[in-house]
Amino acid sequence: MQQEATSPLIQIMLALVDNMKKSLNPVGVSKDKLSSWARGVEQGNSSLVLYSGCEYQLVPYFLPLLDRLKKSGLVDSKLLNLTLRLKSFGLDVVGLFASLSAKDSDYYNELVRKHLLLLRKVKSDIAILPDELYPGTLLYEFGFLEEFTEHARRVAKVFKERGVKTIITISPHSLEMLKSVYPSFVEGFDFEVIHYLELLTKYAPNLRLSVKEPTSVTIHDPCHLARSMNMVEEPRAILSLVRGVELREVPFSNKRWTTCCGAPIETLLPVLSEGISQRRVKELKESGADIALTLCPFCHANLRNASSSSGLRIMDYVDFLGRCMES
Repeated sequence: MQQEATSPLIQIMLALVDNMKKSLNPVGVSKDKLSSWARGVEQGNSSLVLYSGCEYQLVPYFLPLLDRLKKSGLVDSKLLNLTLRLKSFGLDVVGLFASLSAKDSDYYNELVRKHLLLLRKVKSDIAILPDELYPGTLLYEFGFLEEFTEHARRVAKVFKERGVKTIITISPHSLEMLKSVYPSFVEGFDFEVIHYLELLTKYAPNLRLSVKEPTSVTIHDPCHLARSMNMVEEPRAILSLVRGVELREVPFSNKRWTTCCGAPIETLLPVLSEGISQRRVKELKESGADIALTLCPFCHANLRNASSSSGLRIMDYVDFLGRCMES
């Protein structure tokens, strides 16, 4: 790929692709950091595997970078233009801009762990792959199909070598990639791919779920989960089993009519993305609910940042559900 592109937007795209080639993820984060959530967690030895797609783990590294882009100005900042001339937006930028706090990293790592721990309450034989790879979503969405194909084959090889038969995804992007896209790019990609909500829906009636005080919640349906994968009833069916919880739908823009959280253009047009996120928070607020539940790491990050002065609490769906578990 040529790195002399004059447009900062094109340079950012090329930098993300360059990171994918070198580090197998768009921000250039080391494998050890992406797998740190699994330290001390029993890996298991099963053909049924939880796949995080590294997306929750990558969010904390995007956030400081995006904040810097918004403060600097995408085109006019001399500092940004200098950075764009570097070969990657990876470790160099993380070192310059992303003073990543342990709190942010620990928070998103804990969300991944909560998915696994909750799912193991209903299916104890779920295994994990500490060396799992990012699915390559940005390569596909930006149109780098040759690079995406090569990366997808590498991901599939990891699954095959570990004897995986069923893949449980926790991100809408990973679900769509593995279930709808990979089979067209990777020959013999015959794994069963499901979303964690499908598993919870099957076993949730066996769980004891309640809240200490009456709580109203609304759901932000992620575009990829609701519109692409048509998965909108599952999260609502599970919430209906939680005693003390009232679901309040967002007027007009819910389920398959959901509106965007501002991703994935945050890496290219952060100011525009922020405006979209703020509009979505306003819509969620109009539901009258105390808490808005998200089912996507990027939706969670965007809406959480945009809701700081709204009075609306943004929570990951699994985080909320885990707190509803009766001991």
